[in-house]
Amino acid sequence: DQAEAAVEELRAALALERAKKSDEEEAAKLQGAELKQLRKATDAAEEEYGVVARRAAAFDEDRSRLRKRAQEIAAVRRRLEAAQATLDGRRGVEARHRARLRDAEDAATHVGEAAEESTAAATAAWRALEAAVVSLPERRAEASRAAEAAKN
Repeated sequence: DQAEAAVEELRAALALERAKKSDEEEAAKLQGAELKQLRKATDAAEEEYGVVARRAAAFDEDRSRLRKRAQEIAAVRRRLEAAQATLDGRRGVEARHRARLRDAEDAATHVGEAAEESTAAATAAWRALEAAVVSLPERRAEASRAAEAAKN
């Protein structure tokens, strides 16, 4: 009986060992599956990190380009404002020149009108002088006849 009990005990120990070994194998399989899942998750995370890193780099490049473009636009705006100020100054000068030109044209018109009046007066005086020159011999003759009539 003791031998049977020892055999039973060995059989139980062997069954227990087999169960332990089976549990360890099952645990190893589970750990292997978990490890595979962790590797897959790690690979996916690394890939996503790469995508995010590329997007961040592209964003930085875009931001840098936009800053440069904003600086260029600001420089153009400053040049435009300076040109506008220059143009406004020139318009002011041009307006003053136009005013002076109008004043000169008005003065020329007055001078022209005065010249026309003066020409008309000179023409009238010339005609009166011509008439006087033309009538001078007749007047002399009349003066001579009057003088002779006064002598007689």
